[in-house]
Amino acid sequence: MAAEPTTINGSLLGYLRTAVKLVSSQYAYTSTAFDDLDETVSVLCDAITRVLMHGLSARSGVVSLLGLQTPPSFWPYVEQLETVGGDRGACIPWIRAAVTSNDARAKTWVKLALNRHHLGACIADLARDQALTAKFYEDGCILRTREDCQIMLTLMEGLSTVAFALRIDEKLQRIVQEAWPSAKPSAFKPPESPGGSRGIIPTPHLEDIFVVPETKTRKKHPKKRIIILRDEVDSA
Repeated sequence: MAAEPTTINGSLLGYLRTAVKLVSSQYAYTSTAFDDLDETVSVLCDAITRVLMHGLSARSGVVSLLGLQTPPSFWPYVEQLETVGGDRGACIPWIRAAVTSNDARAKTWVKLALNRHHLGACIADLARDQALTAKFYEDGCILRTREDCQIMLTLMEGLSTVAFALRIDEKLQRIVQEAWPSAKPSAFKPPESPGGSRGIIPTPHLEDIFVVPETKTRKKHPKKRIIILRDEVDSA
């Protein structure tokens, strides 16, 4: 009997939580650059990849020239950053040109996004458009579940204090260093928090991630309306 989506989501998020704790406890608030040969970093990359692979629809595969369907990859989804990611999508054509397979492109993007400290922001950019996300992922997976998606993004906050310098394709590395000089390993330092001290960069709140479509039902409102403002409570 197949596991329920919520059970799978919980297991994947638990794996990601453990991986984030391992890396942050070892490298948080240090300026030491490290590569993905470190076991804890390999575990983190694997956890992130598993989360992004979960729930991919069959349509996420690519049909080859021979008519064969390749295994689903989250790269076609990540490619949408060119449209919705602003400056964070600038690396997409570079990866596409430097790396040959979708699977390798997806893994390269994870490393580069970690290096640039914008993995959580990129995922938020994509998940915010649920109509787009539904084209690539089945209902019930983490990226299609409001609460689970917010948990994932909250976990990503723990990585903002880590100085990543993961190895990527040499050709791509040259392109990145020319276009983004600050991407050189020597420049990898924990980013500044809004208050000026090194710390956790907050990810978007739950309400900012999923766009709630407006209802078309017309309702009659009284002439006088009382609006009650409540302070936002961070449930993460």
